[in-house]
Parts: sequence; structure tokens; C-alpha cells
Amino acid sequence: MINPSIGTELKVAVSAEPVGGIHLSEYDFECDFFVYRNQKITVRKDDMRKLDDDNYVALLDSSKLSAGNLLMRMTAHVPDTDFPDGLRTEVVEVDTGIKLVK
Repeated sequence: MINPSIGTELKVAVSAEPVGGIHLSEYDFECDFFVYRNQKITVRKDDMRKLDDDNYVALLDSSKLSAGNLLMRMTAHVPDTDFPDGLRTEVVEVDTGIKLVK
């Protein structure tokens, strides 16, 4: 776990295994980064740096967050013809391994 101080600009890796053979680059997603749910930074796929089809980097200004463990909640909109709108929403929440300190 790394312990940057609040105010540090962070690069956070965002990655996912292919879902049904569909790579992260082939569907829309956004990530909410937060310590407490009422205080978050949302980064959309188009605002991230693409490394390859399954790996992106999100850039964050931690001065907008509180001290504590930084969590990420990814909401993905995966193509799926079984759903009326053609998309299936998948939500995953993970600990980034980053602990913001004062």
C-alpha cells in the first residue's frame, strides 16, 4: 500500500479481463474514486489514458478527497443482446491499495 498525502496528483491503473471475449476498449465505462461515498471523483473512459485494450490509467487530483483508503467503483456498460437496450450494466468495487494521508 502506498501512502501519498492529500493534494498529490495520482495515476491509478484501471484494468479488466475481457467479458465474454469483449475487451475494455470495446465498451463504455466510468470509475468513481472515493474514500467516503459522498465525496467522489468520476473519471470516464474517454478521459483516461489507454495503455492497451484492457488497461487504462485514470488521473486524479486527491485534494478533492478525504484521508483514508481510496476505493474505486467501476460501472461498465457491456454489449449484450439479451437486454432490451442492448447493454448489460456491471458494477465492481475494489480497494486501490492507496491510502491518502493528511
